This record gives sequence, structure tokens and C-alpha cells, in this order.
Amino acid sequence: MLLGDLLHVITHQINQETAAPTLRWVFQCFDGINLLQQGDDYIYDQTYLDGLTELRQKIVNLIGGHAMHLYKIKKVT
Repeated sequence: MLLGDLLHVITHQINQETAAPTLRWVFQCFDGINLLQQGDDYIYDQTYLDGLTELRQKIVNLIGGHAMHLYKIKKVT
């Protein structure tokens, strides 16, 4: 996963910015995001995310597509 230019860098394990993070690190960044829902039925508008930090939002934006829908992030134009 090569992110390329300076606008697409993320901080890796030792708090240094990188444009080429390992996929393992990207997956580990998602550890700690919790899905909270009210009631037994899954209703998208009544589902909340806990633990979605600025770094995690940035990674989801870089992944794009359906991931942005799943993590309730609006596409920035």
C-alpha cells in the first residue's frame, strides 16, 4: 500500500510518518473501534461508532468506497 504524496501519510508504530505502512499496522489501527447499537435490530441510523480517532478516519478516507459508508464518514469533495 503506497500512499504516495505527502498528503497521504499516516503515523506508524514509532510515531513517525510514513507513506508505506504495513497492512498489519493498518489493520491494528482499527483495533478499538466499537459498534454501538440500540435494541436488537440493526438500524443504520441508530448505530454509533466509538473510538473512531482522527488517524482511523484518515485511513478510512484513504481506503474510500464502501468503507466510508461502514464507518459513517461523509465523502469530502
